[in-house]
Amino acid sequence: MTYQLASAAEKARHQREARQLDAVRITFPGWEIDRFVSDDGVTWTARLRRDISPQMREAGVLPVVERPDAPSLVSALSAQVELIHRTRAYTWPT
Repeated sequence: MTYQLASAAEKARHQREARQLDAVRITFPGWEIDRFVSDDGVTWTARLRRDISPQMREAGVLPVVERPDAPSLVSALSAQVELIHRTRAYTWPT
């Protein structure tokens, strides 16, 4: 019986994380969003779909953002989007 409960809980967690992944991908279309599971735990990764200029990098724009969960990734990406919007005029590489 305990096995079935653990299995149901695991299934529910997996479904929740799949919905979170979909929501993050929809919210941040300029980023390639993935969720990786390893022996060390879960890592949520976002890769910017465009190259960044040296000026953008100096302003703090990161080409890759990694966090342990969806809420912290969303928070970090929100900050990155703000930086991109502030620095993008005349700074995207050609």
